[in-house]
Amino acid sequence: MQAEGKAGAVLLIGQGIYLIVALLLYLFLSSIPSWLVLPVADWLRWIGVALGVLALPFLAWVHYALDKYWDVSLSLRKDHVLVTSGPYRRIRHPMYTVHIVYFLTWVLVSANLLLLINYLLTIVLIALRIPTEERMLLERFGDEYRAYMKRTGRLLPNFHKEKGEHK
Repeated sequence: MQAEGKAGAVLLIGQGIYLIVALLLYLFLSSIPSWLVLPVADWLRWIGVALGVLALPFLAWVHYALDKYWDVSLSLRKDHVLVTSGPYRRIRHPMYTVHIVYFLTWVLVSANLLLLINYLLTIVLIALRIPTEERMLLERFGDEYRAYMKRTGRLLPNFHKEKGEHK
């Protein structure tokens, strides 16, 4: 089952192409025009490096947890099961969370307007994609997914719900 549709696929491909072009311009322009430079303090750029290094193992963990159920497109396999372990234990969309953090690190480290635009596009795509993905999962898993939604946060752990579980 594929839920994204042509518009979603076009947006995803367009964002990917934009990212490639932005990175090539950033890497190969001998001198970056001043209007593309963001005023990011050196200490903040180093925080970006640290966040980027920390994000990579988390991204690997998310992929490991999803295993064969991961796909670029929003689709479910015939034998698809609802993954609720590992990083999915407390967060419904940890891959989106790590992408938001990881692409922020690109902005901080590069201090480049083109990568800021990519970051904003990434957030828009994620915001558009999550409701579609959740509708697809509700349709497929029904009450199991509803219960999962109640005990997890969308992009961050829902600490408020966790406290209520211990009472």
